[in-house]
Amino acid sequence: MAVMIVRAYEWQTGKKISEAGQNSFGDHAKINRWAQDAVGKGQQLGLISGRGHNQFVPQGMATRAESAKVISGLLK
Repeated sequence: MAVMIVRAYEWQTGKKISEAGQNSFGDHAKINRWAQDAVGKGQQLGLISGRGHNQFVPQGMATRAESAKVISGLLK
């Protein structure tokens, strides 16, 4: 979801986000390498905030509410 939302943001704004800061999630090491950059960018943009206790839960399933929040942030 992080990769898709960042790509959608870049398409919508016409801006390529060149660098992302290191994401601050406690489970950063569990995020697949191919998605780490997008997670950092999404967090930097305020589109992704993770779950409680500073966890991203990369292997978890996003709830409908979490998905709606991410999409709503993109549309603002």
